[in-house]
Amino acid sequence: MSKELLTKEQWKSIRKDLGLFSSVYLLVDGIPFSVMEKRDGQKIVVTFYIGAWFYGAWLNDHFFTKYLREVSKCFHTKKDLDKWYKIRKRHYGKKQADEWKEGTYYTYRTPYFPSLKSFQRHITKVADTISIIEYKEYEEASKNYKKAHPEYFRNKNEEVEK
Repeated sequence: MSKELLTKEQWKSIRKDLGLFSSVYLLVDGIPFSVMEKRDGQKIVVTFYIGAWFYGAWLNDHFFTKYLREVSKCFHTKKDLDKWYKIRKRHYGKKQADEWKEGTYYTYRTPYFPSLKSFQRHITKVADTISIIEYKEYEEASKNYKKAHPEYFRNKNEEVEK
């Protein structure tokens, strides 16, 4: 299966159209994406919504997790990590110290990307087809996608209509 991705010129036009108060609409693997810049504290990040929604349940083991950015962080500062690694290595040996060091990292998923370039790299890596669509097409695609997949867009407490 060949990938149908956007050209460099199309990504440049997305960069030009993207802003804090404007969105760019993409159809990624048949899923309607609304991509926009957003403030996250003091930073401006690029984020996306699927069919104008984003549920927290999608962050853990869901079909949409492949589109999310995976971030690894350490519980300790570099200085503290090196200090404690040195102590553990001396007392318990290199093997146990290495195992401890691996356990000090945690990973989480987020829909926030630090830049459009990082969003572009990630989405082109995981998606098979990407195309730019207009708002009317996005609205229609969102409605159709929600009708086709109601299980993705409901609260756990709600009953699925049959």
